[in-house]
Amino acid sequence: ARAQCSGRVEVCFVITKIASTFLVFLVPYITNVACSTIILSLATYVYSRHILVMPFNLHKTNAIRGGVYGAVTWTCLSTVVVGVFTHTSMRESAGVQSLQWLLVGCIPLAYCAGYALMQWQFAQMTLQIERLRGD
Repeated sequence: ARAQCSGRVEVCFVITKIASTFLVFLVPYITNVACSTIILSLATYVYSRHILVMPFNLHKTNAIRGGVYGAVTWTCLSTVVVGVFTHTSMRESAGVQSLQWLLVGCIPLAYCAGYALMQWQFAQMTLQIERLRGD
């Protein structure tokens, strides 16, 4: 893999925030599921770039930011799921509200999963570096 500039991750994050802001204005013209899906795609891309590049010099900052990106990605996925269920069979039912509470309750778990994924990625990179030093 080629070396990547750490600033690219932050630029992708800013582009995602700007695109999300513009998509809010398009909601009256397209469905909220389409907007949520676009935002989910952008958030997933930023999260994957963050995992691969680890743009910050401090590992703790990368891990915390990875947890935040994991929670944001989970929230975007939850929005898509709730939007799909709202537009299909579960209109105005208690099932949608229960589903929303379930998905919201999992946000801290998504943060912990994102944090743990960053820890694992750092450990893998450290093992590779140690193996290179040993050769």
